[in-house]
Amino acid sequence: MSSFQKKIGCFFAANKIHFLKQAHLKLKKETYEKN
Repeated sequence: MSSFQKKIGCFFAANKIHFLKQAHLKLKKETYEKN
């Protein structure tokens, strides 16, 4: 794998983790506000 592909892989992995964290926080907030 080239360094360019590695960079893209890391970028997408970081984005995915960030997105999952954001979605999780949003879900937690909505659940909290419902109660």
